[in-house]
Amino acid sequence: MKADLEYETLFHLVRYLAPVPYLVALLLITIWSYYFLQEDDDKKEEGKGSLEERKQAGTIHQTVVSSPPPSSI
Repeated sequence: MKADLEYETLFHLVRYLAPVPYLVALLLITIWSYYFLQEDDDKKEEGKGSLEERKQAGTIHQTVVSSPPPSSI
């Protein structure tokens, strides 16, 4: 009887703690990817000024799209 109780306790312990390594791995991957995405964004932002500074420097190009002439029906 005591062995059954120990087995049952061990079974429940393993059953409830089994997802923990996966959750820890998911958390670490999330933190790691967030860190490296932030680093990439910082690299992209280097050399860029504010929006107004880039407009004045002429590095922002705007495309003007004209509408087609109205058709006579």
